[in-house]
Amino acid sequence: MRFTYLLAFVVAPALVAATLDPCSSNTKGKCPSTYNCSATKVSKAIQAAECSHNTRTSTTQTFAVFVTDHQYDGNNGYPYGTCSAYVCESPTSDEMEDNDDCWTFFWSGNGTDTGVGTGCIKDPTTGDCGCENSDGTFVADSSSCVNSSMGYVALVQGATGAVGRELVAELVHSPSCSKVIALTRREVPETQWGDAFPSMDVTAAQSKLQIIPVNFEELHRDWKKIPGEVDAAFSSLGTTRKDAGSAEAFRKVDLEYVTKFAEYVKNAGVPYFGLLTSSNANNDSWFLYPQTKGEVEENIKNLAFERTSIFRPGLINRGELARTVEAIAGYILPSITTSAIAKGMVVDFESGGKGLKEWSNADLKKHEVVAAVKDKQSEL
Repeated sequence: MRFTYLLAFVVAPALVAATLDPCSSNTKGKCPSTYNCSATKVSKAIQAAECSHNTRTSTTQTFAVFVTDHQYDGNNGYPYGTCSAYVCESPTSDEMEDNDDCWTFFWSGNGTDTGVGTGCIKDPTTGDCGCENSDGTFVADSSSCVNSSMGYVALVQGATGAVGRELVAELVHSPSCSKVIALTRREVPETQWGDAFPSMDVTAAQSKLQIIPVNFEELHRDWKKIPGEVDAAFSSLGTTRKDAGSAEAFRKVDLEYVTKFAEYVKNAGVPYFGLLTSSNANNDSWFLYPQTKGEVEENIKNLAFERTSIFRPGLINRGELARTVEAIAGYILPSITTSAIAKGMVVDFESGGKGLKEWSNADLKKHEVVAAVKDKQSEL
């Protein structure tokens, strides 16, 4: 890619090497008010995701300041701007000032958010996630970057439900995931994480998990709470007619809230959407539950994400969260554990690919043994 840099700078946002040493923390919306030195390296027309990795200087980099120039707002990989890299003492929190176009990355702490915070580097033309190898060649394949040091950022709707809490735990457990953003109805303080996510490694979650309370009736207002770029979005949100109180309330949650969330995710440029529905989903059904699940599947398919995965488990074994009817049916009908479903969802994203993939109950059951072994190990 280096030999095309000058041409790329003229006609399109440039891509420069950014594959090693992600920042340890960052602060979005703030710039240093004072600097202890001049920039060692300045790179123009690059993505924020590229600026967040320590490949700009030949000596030890301490922080980098990214300023959006809005010249390439319509290109995939937005935001683009100028990245200035520094090797001197980084500014403290008190030495930062508000600037909506600024994003500061630290390799020595001081940031308000942990981790890289920016998501994947994208091809400006296609929007494909990718990485750059040591000679600067761009490798356009989201799966090729999942195991790189930058990791991926996952967003979960329905994070405290039976499957959602297992999904959050599985994402926290994955070394390929750098950040998990869990959307919840109410605040979940860190002191309650063990109760809200019983199978999650709370210690590991301290550097990876961010809980964001969201009112899905006011998603247009609350969406701005979600930081940076996201690589994968999952929806495990769902209820029942009985719990919702009416057919209309049930459809509002399982159809309207999920569809609206997916629309916002799509508009944000997220390449992957994973949807949890049901094995009996059928939009032509006369019955409320399968009809609604079928309708939401069609809505998500019509959004045409770069990658769409639909997970259709059978009777879910929710453990202590099981409803009475489910508990009785579990003795008669074959069921599947929530941990197996969550494992399958994470494996699906990390395996890469393109287009639509549909997981049956049998497909998901293959992960039940793996999940059971993991659960047993956590007890030891």
